[in-house]
Amino acid sequence: MKISIHSIVSSAGGEQPTQQNEQELATKTLYIQHKRFYLDVKQNHRGRFIKVAEVGSAGRKSRLLLSMAASREFRDHLTTFSELYASLGKIVMVK
Repeated sequence: MKISIHSIVSSAGGEQPTQQNEQELATKTLYIQHKRFYLDVKQNHRGRFIKVAEVGSAGRKSRLLLSMAASREFRDHLTTFSELYASLGKIVMVK
């Protein structure tokens, strides 16, 4: 799997207002296989959150919003799952 990472950190204190009174604090673009993923850390009146947007090769877009607390818990579950997957060993596809 090929992963490319491009980072952009906002200037001027890291805050850029958006349409819904959101401030963009940091953003990353990941290119994984034939998809683009945008990872944004934003802030609004309810607090900080992470927005993940996936854009497929056909242009279809999916979004996921997580509070910072939920993102930490999600990361922990992904780490556990990744460790379990790694312990399974190499998978051989049979045709």
